[in-house]
Amino acid sequence: MMGSIKIVIVFLLIFSSKVVSQTESENESVDGEQVEESDTGATNGVTDLVTEMTEETEAVTQIETEVTAEKEVATEVEVATEADPITIPYPITTPVPNKGPINYAKLDLKTEYLKGSRWSLEQKDKIDVYHAIEIVDISKVDVDTMSIRIEIHLRQRWEALDLVIPPGLFKDDDPHDVSIQADTPILQSLWSPNSFIPAARGTKIASFTTEQSVVNIFPNKTIVYTARLYTILGCLFDFQWYPLDKQICNLTIESYTSTSKQVAYLWETNQPPVVYTSLKLLQYDLHFPMRYSKGTNQRWARDDLYPYVQLFFEFERQLGHHVIQVFIPTSLVVILSWFSFWLGLDAVPGRITLLITAMLTLVTMHTGLKGSIPPVNYIKMMDIWMVGCMAFVFLALCEFVIVKFIHWKKQQELKAALEKEKQMETYRKEVKEMEERDKDNKDQIHDQTKPVNRYINFYRNMVLRERIVGEILSPRSTWEFNNSTPFGRTGGNPLHPQHPDNAPPQKIPVWVMVDRVSRALFPISFGIFNLVFWPYLIVGADNQ
Repeated sequence: MMGSIKIVIVFLLIFSSKVVSQTESENESVDGEQVEESDTGATNGVTDLVTEMTEETEAVTQIETEVTAEKEVATEVEVATEADPITIPYPITTPVPNKGPINYAKLDLKTEYLKGSRWSLEQKDKIDVYHAIEIVDISKVDVDTMSIRIEIHLRQRWEALDLVIPPGLFKDDDPHDVSIQADTPILQSLWSPNSFIPAARGTKIASFTTEQSVVNIFPNKTIVYTARLYTILGCLFDFQWYPLDKQICNLTIESYTSTSKQVAYLWETNQPPVVYTSLKLLQYDLHFPMRYSKGTNQRWARDDLYPYVQLFFEFERQLGHHVIQVFIPTSLVVILSWFSFWLGLDAVPGRITLLITAMLTLVTMHTGLKGSIPPVNYIKMMDIWMVGCMAFVFLALCEFVIVKFIHWKKQQELKAALEKEKQMETYRKEVKEMEERDKDNKDQIHDQTKPVNRYINFYRNMVLRERIVGEILSPRSTWEFNNSTPFGRTGGNPLHPQHPDNAPPQKIPVWVMVDRVSRALFPISFGIFNLVFWPYLIVGADNQ
């Protein structure tokens, strides 16, 4: 500014000198007195112009000095504002008396009209932050990702003793529950608990037309923050007692920056966590009353403790779905496998098909159940049940194999006996031929005993053939040949053999006995398995 003024002054001096020079050239013919008077007049004019310009320069300098002083004052005011809160009157419209009830509607509370300071490390008293939670919905319990998705109403309340409330914002006759509502950005100018949810995999504030969160400021400097939150909580599920498992998830609200020396997290005394009565889950029952606690937690391997409040969700799986979908069908498949004990050994294809189909059905059902829960490295109670059912079907299949092997071995013995009989028949033919050749040379005694021998051989061969044919054609034949005597299992009189209809009861084959014992042994064993499995499952699930 001063440099510009100097340039103007120099320009004016040069212009004045040119004017003087021109005046002298025009008046050369005038006498000396007239020239002298003209020079004096021009000089006085220039002097007056310089004087005016000097006065203007001084005025400009004074204005610049005043502006610099105002800037310094403004800087000092800003520094003072940052150091100490300044109370600024809040322009509030006082309701007109005697014109209806007072309207405590939402006011436009701007941040520059209400300021607070965050406390320092030298603060002596803790700030108590009270929490209240209302469970609105539990939309999903995801066992694959081991998480739950919940919707809650969260309320935090604390007292800001260092808060400066503008005069006139509240009146003495205001009700005790009157408050000023402000949007959440006001918390950037106030102290607020810096809370977070440690187990949250994602948290957001619900919104419709606007974000559903609000800050209420009361005359006693109490601040209440309320918000509607959606959060996904990660949980540590335990499926050892599945399908009667109980899963516990905890909602923890913890201070992120303030230690337990500075702040205390508490639950509202007269308002424990509540749940909407209409809340229902598909496969789980939510345990009531809900447990909640408070405490401190250590983080980052430091000695500082951070306060928190904690709410526990206890889910107990409903058994009705698995009874209908798993336990009854698998029990019927096991019972169906027992029908093979009533089928004879001649129905080999049907018996094998029945047992293999039952086994494949159980394997398929077990494979389908694995998709309902994540793979774990321990045995579940459902695994014990499915393996037990498959074991009963497998044992029924093994029983059939054993019975078939015994029957096959007996058939091999009968075939060997038939081969011996054929050899004996061949030997008898040779003897007969020898007898025919030598009959002329035999004496009379031999001739008298010959009919008796023929009679004995006839009946012996008849009984032996009936026994062999019966064993081959029917595995459940009641006749069994005893190799100890040539006339049957009781010896008997060779002249008067017993007829099969009058014969005493014969010994039951081994394979028939095995089937008959299995008809009773398998159902009894399965009943014992159920008597052990269900009490153990119920008692163990209750003691989780």
